[in-house]
Amino acid sequence: MLLKHFFAEKIAHSSYLLGGSNSCAIFDPQRDVDIYINTARDLDLDITHIFETHLHADFISGHLDLAEI
Repeated sequence: MLLKHFFAEKIAHSSYLLGGSNSCAIFDPQRDVDIYINTARDLDLDITHIFETHLHADFISGHLDLAEI
């Protein structure tokens, strides 16, 4: 199992990729989803799940953009 932490300093936002043998989930994605897509590709993982752990009133989530891939 793999856990990768992403931190966007400008908005003090943490997000995570939790991966298994061939798939992964993204938790609390930021608006710019390229970092998750590129990381999953580099690790040869398919993004199969997206989770929002709470309402984000201070930024726009990238969950809808990730859901389209």
